[in-house]
Amino acid sequence: MLTLHCTKTLITSIGLKSLLPPPELIDESLLGGWYANLFSTGRDDALIFVNEKTHFNFIVTKIRRAHIDAIGQILINGIKYALEQEKFSQPEIASALTGYDAILLAKTVNKGTLASMSSLSNLYQRRIEHTGGIGSADIKEIVIDVNSRPDSSLNGDSPIERLRELVNEKKPDLS
Repeated sequence: MLTLHCTKTLITSIGLKSLLPPPELIDESLLGGWYANLFSTGRDDALIFVNEKTHFNFIVTKIRRAHIDAIGQILINGIKYALEQEKFSQPEIASALTGYDAILLAKTVNKGTLASMSSLSNLYQRRIEHTGGIGSADIKEIVIDVNSRPDSSLNGDSPIERLRELVNEKKPDLS
């Protein structure tokens, strides 16, 4: 089961009154939980997703409030696309998505991941504005660049390095 920790802003946008803290479940999925927030990129809204274990992140732009109801599918599709752009193989992507057959929406609980997500949102906003706005920004390249930057909360590793280590630890035995 995938736990998607949503900020208050996102909870309100989804139309939920509130969410409970996640139950004490043993997360058996490879990547673990994700954090999500809604932020503005000029006239458009964007969703940012940040992995709790690796801080691997990506954004989905030009989000309309009506789309947010399908946030679970947006996340799964976003993970697949981001991993394809990072040149992960199809077996690696399948392995990374193992355990994501059901999605639990929950409140945010990890202040460190929440702080990283806030910093990343600001970075994405600045990068998009610097490149002339959402219409002219190369979102794919921005996401790849952001994930390749060293992260002090990861002891200087980049999110993509941590993600590759995690996925490669659990490679399926194809023999």
